[in-house]
Amino acid sequence: MNKMLFNRNFGMLEYAIQGSKTQLRRFIRFKDYGSRVVRYTPLSSPKGKARFHLEDGRKFVDYEVLSTYRVGEIVAIAQTYEEVKAYYELHKDDSETYKMFVRTTNGKDSELFDKGKKDQFAVKPHLMPHHIRILSVKTERLQDITEEDCKAEGIQVDESKTENKFYVEDKNTGCRCYFPTGREAYAYFASITFKNMRKAWALNPPVFVYTFETID
Repeated sequence: MNKMLFNRNFGMLEYAIQGSKTQLRRFIRFKDYGSRVVRYTPLSSPKGKARFHLEDGRKFVDYEVLSTYRVGEIVAIAQTYEEVKAYYELHKDDSETYKMFVRTTNGKDSELFDKGKKDQFAVKPHLMPHHIRILSVKTERLQDITEEDCKAEGIQVDESKTENKFYVEDKNTGCRCYFPTGREAYAYFASITFKNMRKAWALNPPVFVYTFETID
């Protein structure tokens, strides 16, 4: 089983568990080419794959990359082991998953618990209590996102406002940044949170778009 990581600081992890976040965009990376690529042209491809004609100033090549997740796949929502333990204790869960979690993190592999205690990158997918099902996979440019897509991505709307009602909220501070459109709010979110690409919106890279539903 695979796991999917969501941004915690801006509430995307919480929204995914609640089921209000139903889309996630991930950069399509050109392994062995990286920043040398100066132009890429999308080519027709089957679902779950992305094909591009790359130009890096020296040569041309047709490049194919597979999506991490497939349509119909059940994927674990990654949480820290501290969060998982708190969830099970709160709900007094007595499921086989919880029993496996206790055996794994309290037994001979207690070191595993220490690694994933505060780091969702280090957790094991089969120990997670929440899951999503992938409904569709497509490719597009980052700026192709629509207003409806922005809501699916977790951009919040303050219906009490008539202007600048779209916002992202820093869950650590409670500070909200308001914008006139969902796309502007998402552009802000993408530019400050996408790993290794601080100017993501302006660069407008190709992305995989995963649409999903929360199943537990």
